Order: sequence, then structure tokens, then C-alpha cells
Amino acid sequence: MIPVFKSKGVYGHIDGTDLCPPPSHPNHAAWVQIDFQILSWIHATISTDILQMIIQPGKTLSAKEAWDAIHTSYQNQLAARKMYVKQGFVSLQKQSGQSMFQYLQSVKKATDNMYGVGECLTDRDKVFLALAGLDAEYSVAKRTIPHRSPFPSFVELQSLLLIEESTLQREKSTSAFPFVNSSAQQVLQTSVHSSGMGYPIHEAYYSGTQSRPDFYGMNRGHGNFYRGGRGNKRGGRGGRHLCGSFSNFDRGFYPGAPTNLGRSSSSFLNTAGNPSSLQHSSYGHHSPHFRGSSLPPLLPNPSMASPHVTACQLCDQLTHKARDCPLLIGTNIASMPSAPTVLTATTFPTAPDIKWYIDSGADTHVSSTPGNLSHSSPYSGSDPTPIAPTSLLPISAFVVPSPVPSPAVSSSLFLQDLHSPSPSCGAAPIASAQSGSAPDASLSTASIGDCTGSDDCSVSAPAAAPSSSVPSASSAHVPRRTHHMVTRSQAGVRKPKILPSLLHTSTDLQEPKTFKQACNLPEWQRAMQEEFLALQRNHTWVLVSPPSGANIVGSKWVYRIKQRADGSIERYKARLVAQGYTQQPGIDYDETFSPVVKPVTIRTVLTLAISKSWPIHQLDVKNAFLNGYLSEPVYMSQPPGFVDPQYPDRVCLLQRALYGLKQAPRAWFQRFAAFLHSCGFVQAYSDCSMFLYRSNGMLAIMLLYVDDMILTASTPSLLHRIISSLKHEFFMTDLGVINYFLGITASFNPDGLFLCQTKYIFDLLAHTGMSDCNAAATPLSPRQKLAACDSPSYLDSTQYRSIVGALQYLTFTRPDIAFAVHQVCQYMHAPTHNHFQAVKRILRYLKGTAHYGLQLFKEFSPSLHIYTDADWAGCLESRRSTSGYCLFFGKSLISWSSKKQNTVAQSSAEAEYRAMANAVAEVVWVQQLLAELQVFLSSAPIVLCDNISALYLALNPIQHQRTKHIEIDIHFVRERVASRAILLQHVPSSLQCVDIFTKALSSTAFCSQRSNLCVLHQPAQIAGG
Repeated sequence: MIPVFKSKGVYGHIDGTDLCPPPSHPNHAAWVQIDFQILSWIHATISTDILQMIIQPGKTLSAKEAWDAIHTSYQNQLAARKMYVKQGFVSLQKQSGQSMFQYLQSVKKATDNMYGVGECLTDRDKVFLALAGLDAEYSVAKRTIPHRSPFPSFVELQSLLLIEESTLQREKSTSAFPFVNSSAQQVLQTSVHSSGMGYPIHEAYYSGTQSRPDFYGMNRGHGNFYRGGRGNKRGGRGGRHLCGSFSNFDRGFYPGAPTNLGRSSSSFLNTAGNPSSLQHSSYGHHSPHFRGSSLPPLLPNPSMASPHVTACQLCDQLTHKARDCPLLIGTNIASMPSAPTVLTATTFPTAPDIKWYIDSGADTHVSSTPGNLSHSSPYSGSDPTPIAPTSLLPISAFVVPSPVPSPAVSSSLFLQDLHSPSPSCGAAPIASAQSGSAPDASLSTASIGDCTGSDDCSVSAPAAAPSSSVPSASSAHVPRRTHHMVTRSQAGVRKPKILPSLLHTSTDLQEPKTFKQACNLPEWQRAMQEEFLALQRNHTWVLVSPPSGANIVGSKWVYRIKQRADGSIERYKARLVAQGYTQQPGIDYDETFSPVVKPVTIRTVLTLAISKSWPIHQLDVKNAFLNGYLSEPVYMSQPPGFVDPQYPDRVCLLQRALYGLKQAPRAWFQRFAAFLHSCGFVQAYSDCSMFLYRSNGMLAIMLLYVDDMILTASTPSLLHRIISSLKHEFFMTDLGVINYFLGITASFNPDGLFLCQTKYIFDLLAHTGMSDCNAAATPLSPRQKLAACDSPSYLDSTQYRSIVGALQYLTFTRPDIAFAVHQVCQYMHAPTHNHFQAVKRILRYLKGTAHYGLQLFKEFSPSLHIYTDADWAGCLESRRSTSGYCLFFGKSLISWSSKKQNTVAQSSAEAEYRAMANAVAEVVWVQQLLAELQVFLSSAPIVLCDNISALYLALNPIQHQRTKHIEIDIHFVRERVASRAILLQHVPSSLQCVDIFTKALSSTAFCSQRSNLCVLHQPAQIAGG
């Protein structure tokens, strides 16, 4: 209900900020009326039982008292409710008959209940919870989904499970024997055993003391394939072949079963009227071929009432059955063909009055005698063949491609052709181990008709005359290459699949460059009209005749598309800017400097706020610079497209600061600072862009970066009161809890606050054309050191400076690239090709770590410790050393530096001591900053250094020869050590985490130190939270 109260503007009645005026006040009656209205909302929302608990006889509660009573009642039951919610959370299971949508709703409700009792769950926890509660019907999904890469979110899991549910429902709706009539089903369900008892078919044949023959292991390794046929009394069914993988079914023959009994529609079928006319090939393994003459025909069964037929179907002997026939065990194994052979399609003549036994196992043998193969006739039926969707399973089938594409097959299986690029479905016999080529025989081919529909695929074979000869390797339908060129497909080279990015990039959006381009687009016309009206409302200028000799500043429109943190469009922004580069110093401008808040201050304040659970809001001032007043006369030409038709020759005498003017940032800062001073804020000494407000033990902190602001306060009421005051003075928007500030995404997680610039990185990669580059493990190669003249000059130095400048801003949240950016910044005046290659390597490293950022921890301990180090004489040209340090406020990294020293150090101890002096100076400044924030350290800051000589120099008060070159640094550090303002401590080089700021490291050392700096991968967000 809080959003309702806030939307109505009455939340002050609930939190106590809007107190009841005295009865004599004229607003008393209106306040009481609003309070009773809020109370009626509360009564209408809660249940009758809770209402009876808060109502007190003889007393009328205010809205705040009723709200506090409800809050207290729920808080008292929190422990019991938490135990109850956790029990329901752990025991969550999908019930029988429950739909997947209902189950997912129960999962979402369980996670929401956990969140309501203070237990935050990650998105990965939600996924595992939903999968753990599934029943055995979804076992495939439970096994495969956790291994998907990338790991699916909870929203993606919902889609996957709903698709799986619909798939299972379609499979259930299709009978296991879709082509079997009722009488055939009865025969298939039970088999009349010799004892007269009914058994399931697979048990009837192998019941008793008999066991499966050993020859069933001959086809071990490629699954059990069903090859039984299906016919009908209308006439003979023609066989067909499909290119693809087979479903696994138990094989074996079933005595007494007629030929019109079929298997599941998901298996591929091959029907033959005579085993001698049947040829079968399973991928990778081939059954033995027979020695001797062709196979005898199947035995006709005159009556279905007499199933006791003992004649062998292989040798026509009555002494044994086919499963015990010695001909079943062959020793001539056919050789593996160079490409998978398609199953042969054959047809037997129509015999409506004769019933046949299903072949017992002879179809698993391949005859090497072409004369055994009969001619095939076309099949003209249109029976549907459902193809089971397997989009959730990582199945890959190596097949001969079909010449006619099937949408059902292509959407159900991932097919990969490892063989000839020219597909052919011509059937050919398999060569035996002794034969080097396929024999010439009479055989025909069948074709697959067009498939329509996503679930059922109607397979038909058009009429075709049987071929007179078997296509051989040199047949016309198998094209032969006449040249020796090797294509990428033949060499196995495949273009990688490009997955769509989850973030939008600015390259997808077109921003006009000129007014002529924008004036034809309606969205930009509206943006310019809105900007012009805002300028008129603020009385930004007055039209005057141009004075003689006055400097007239030009004006132009600048167009920007404002985006949110995820890259989506927030609004189209057109801004009128003055061409300040034509201003003249001393005439139309004087002072121009305007301070901005330091990055260290931002990180320090954010760390303090999250550790104390203070609310953090971001504010935005619309047309901030228009609020600044000018002290110098500035004349500007009328804006393009908005020239006054009555006074086209006049110019604008500016009354307010305008974007583009050199003094505009300074004028805005002075105006904003003056208003904050009038509200009781005090400007901080350590950072003049930080303003502090103290009242009755409460503290509010305002950080100003040009026209973007961060406001935090110790109490929500104080924060909202300050925002209300700012809205009365400026056209300001409260953007709510900090989310996207200065191109930095700020996201809260259980550990604290995570800062990253993922969108900024993707935009930079797109701008530089490096979106598809290969990622690098480190930003700099440890085997390369840059120098001024190490390669030819890079011609486009403007591009180099633009990219390097963008990388500098990226170091706000990425200390791991600070040293690399510092290196390439040294050559902005004259870059070379090697320098640009180093810049590209940084971009490649960012490509692989785009989702990394800086983690600020809410676990708070008021302590400072700083690591310091130096790379002595690391520069190849000047032999100056590189200093580095990193400062931790509790567990959070708030400050770091990588900087070349100003002078040459004559020893490593001297270089280390200068680095220590820089670190001590940073600690002293941060200590002063914390003091102004009323944060007092539990102990003196600790400076950790791995150079013993530098530590002895700081601790030893005696002057000697090696200290004369760094005398100022010596006294600066010794003075603070002597007063116990800082503590020095030695750290082993193996535990030193500042090497990343002073030199290029190997990938192993780099990743280790990067983790020590709290640069981590972005945590998963809580879906639906």
C-alpha cells in the first residue's frame, strides 16, 4: 500500500512526517478528513481478524497508529512465520495433476514468501528449487537444464518448462501404437504361451528357464533398433527410409503377432514383405551377411487361432526357431562405408487374405548377393509420421541430408553433415569386407514428400519407375569433383554462431548530426520544441539589436538519445548549445573553473551509506545550466529553426548560462552551492563538491558532479524533506534509489553494492569496431614494454586520443586496467602502431570481462589499510619508476593509483619510499574526509610495504647519505610515523596486491590480484524480486 500512499501524496500521514496541526489551525479539519480516508483504506484492505486485533474499544486510532499496530503484529509473528515459510520452501513438490503454470506460480509464491521474511534468494537458487520439485516425468529437463551455458535465469526456466510440458502432453495424446486397430492391440498386449497362460509379449518369448541368446550382444554399442513393418488389410505397405537417428526400443521378434502391428510413431520404420528383399544398415555397425542362397520367405499363417509354428524363418527347418538358428551367427562382417547408407525401401505385393508373422531377426542381416534384393514399387499413402520435438536435448545426429528440407525435422533435431556436400538419398547395398565396391543390383529409391506442419509430417513417395541398376560410386546422381579446391565446408571450417547480446548498443541508434537531418524527423522536432519552450520559460535571453563591435557567439542544436542502464531508449533529447569556442577572454567570459566531486569521495560515501543502510537517491536537474546567472554580457545568434519572424536581424542577449559557454558550469555550481548554503548545508573542506547537512544528530550528504547528484541521509524523512526543498527551487527529478549514475550501473546485492560499466564497455567496443574481437586474458602483455619510437607512427592520432580518453573514464570501476591505461596515456601526443596495438589489447581484455565491476561491501569496520609498491626504473626511456597503491576502507577498495614518479630514483629503496610518501598523503586526505563524515577510525591507518629498506628509512630518525635526494618525503612520512598517525607494516611480496598497478603480469598472477582488489563478476540478479 505504500506506493498508493505515495502516489496520493499522503505518505506523510503514515511515516509521521506530516503531523496533525492544532485544532485552531485552519488546515486541521482537512488533515483529519484525509487521515480518516487513509484509515478507511487500511480497514478495507486487511482481513477481519487482523482488524479486530488493532481496533481498541472507545478509542479512534489515527492512520499512523493503525499502521504501526499492524507492523508490530507482523513483527511479533516473524519468527514463527519464517519457520513455516522455510518448511514450505524446502518441501515444495509438483503435485500430480498440477499444471506447470500452477507449479511455477507456487515456486514464485514460495520465493516471494522467503523474501518477505528477510531471506533473499539468488536467481540460481530459484532455478534449482523449481527443478528439484519436478516429478520423474520431467527427469530429462532436470538433468539437462542445469548444464546449459549460460546458466538459464528463472524467467528463461519458466519458458523451457512450459515448452516441455506442452511437448509431453502432445506425446501423451499420441497413442504408443497409433496405427494399430483394437483387435491388433489385444493381440499385442498378451501372447499365447505354450502353457496357455497370457504374458506380455517380451516376457512370453523369454519366460521360463530360457535366457537371451548370446548373439544379442553382437549389435552392442549402438542401441536397439526396431525394424518391424506395419501393414494393413487394404493392401501392402511400401517401405520408406528417413535420414536421421533412431529411437531406442527393445528388439526381438514376437511370435503370433501379425504384420499390421506397429511400433511407436517416433521410430523410423522399414517394411519388407520378404526378408530377402530387405536390407538394413545401422550407423557404424553392420550385421553379418548370410552365406549361401537367399533367405526363405516368411511363413504364411492361415489362421490366427493357431500360433504354434515352429519352423525356422531362416533355414525353413522345423527342429528349431530362428533365434537358435546357426545361420544367425555369421562371421563375415560388412565393412564400414565411407558415408552412412540410407535404409532401403521395399514393398511386397498385396495379400489381403494372408496373415504374416513379423520377421524375427533376419532383417538385421545384410545380404551381399545383389540377386536377393527385389524391386520396389512406390508407396502412395499419406499416413502422418509425428516427429518428437527434442529441442531441450543436446542431440546431434550425423546423417545424409535429405534433398527435400523438412521443417519438422529441422526444428526437432540438430543435424550435422560430416560427409559429402552434395546430398543423395539413393539406396545402395553395403559392401562386404571382401568387396571393394558395391555390386550391381536392381534397386529403387524413394523420395520424401513435402512436410507441412510442425508436429506431424506427412511422408509420401511419388510414382517413380524402378531403376534398372544399382547406383555405384560413379553413378550420375553422385557428383564427382573435377577440381582440387578445398572449400571451408570440406575442411571443417564453420563460422561461429553469433548470439544476440542482452544489452542494446548505441550503434543501433542513429543520432542526427545536423539540424537539416533532425528537422525532418517528428521525434526530434518534438524534442527541439520542448527545449525551446523550456528556454523561453526560464527567460534565458532577450532579443536586442546587435551592438557594433560586439562578439556574436553562434548556436547549434546537439542531439542525444538518452538510454537506461539496459540500453533501452529513455527519451530523445535536443539541446541548444552556444558555440563557446568563439568567446573572447576578458570580453564575454572571465573565470571558468568548476569543481566536480572526486571518484574517491563517491566510493567512500557509497561505502558508508550501505554499511549504515542509509537510503541513496540520485537526482537530476533539467537544463541545469539555465539556472546559472551570467555576470558578463554575452550575445548569441538566434537558434536555427526558431528565428523570430518579426525580428530576424536581432540577436539574443543571454540572461542565463547556456550549455557550451565557457563559464556555464561555474555559474551553475555557484547558484546551486548558494542555495544549499541557504538550506543549512556546509561545503566540505576535503572535497568542495561534497555538501554536508547536520541537524539533531542527523546527517545528510550531497555529492555534485556537474548536473548529476547523489543524495543520502541518515533518515528517510530528512532525505525526502531535502528533495522537496530542491524541487521548489529547481526543476528537479527524483530518480529514486541509485541505479545508473554517470554511466555506471549500481546494483544492490546481499554483499552490498556492485558498480560496473558494462553498457559503457559494449558501447565503446561497438564504437571502435571491436565487438567481435577475441578476448584477451590480460590488458597488457608481460613480454612487451612500450617506448616512444618502437614502431611507425600511427596516422589517426585523434582516434587514439579519443579511445584512450574513454578508457580513462572506465577506470572509475575497473582498477585492473589502471596500469595499462596509464601506459598508453603517456603516448597520446605521438602514438605509434605498437601503442595502438596495446590499446586494442585493452579493448580485447574488456570484451572478455565486460560484466566485471567493483564490489563495495556493507560489512563495515572503521579502519584504513593501504598497500604500496614501486617498479624501479621501469620506463625504458627516462628510467623513472612507477608508483602504485590501493586503499581499503574496511573490505571495500575506495582509492588506487598507478603513476610515474617525477624524478629518477637512484635505488629501489628510494623508489619505494617515494611510493610510500604518495600513499601516506592519500591516507591523510581520506582520514580528513572521514572525519568530516563523522567516521572515526578504530585504529591508526596501516601502510603495508614489501621493501624492508624503505620501512627502515621511515622508522630511523637518523639522516644519512641515501636520504638527501628525498628529504621532503622523508620528513613527511617520519613526522606521521613518529606521531603514531600511521602505522608501518611489512608484507611479503607474495601477498602484495599492488603489482597490478606497477607492471604487466602473467594471466595467473593477474587474475589472483584482480580478485584481491574486489573486481568480481557481476552477481546474478533476482528475477521477479
